[in-house]
Amino acid sequence: MLGLEAAKAFDAALVTGGLPPICAECPHGAGLWDFLGQVLAGPVSALLVSAERSLAAEFPPQAQAHAVLSAIGSGERTFSNIAKAASGIPPPPLQRALTPPH
Repeated sequence: MLGLEAAKAFDAALVTGGLPPICAECPHGAGLWDFLGQVLAGPVSALLVSAERSLAAEFPPQAQAHAVLSAIGSGERTFSNIAKAASGIPPPPLQRALTPPH
């Protein structure tokens, strides 16, 4: 579908999940980094919308997943720095957001 050699097609399958709307955004024969550069530049790309919907379905709103994941994605690693970067989420909800389910 994407006109890629086997190894690059495998990488594309890992990134796109094989979802047709995401694959349709990939220019024929484009490399992984070119594709990612293109779709990550647009806030309504199928890749970003699918990822956002998956996260929304996975985490309840009170987990404040968007704020916490944004803080971690921007490079914060300590509890205090994540709390600051996540708009000062109080410690109990932040602890729940950072603790894996049992």
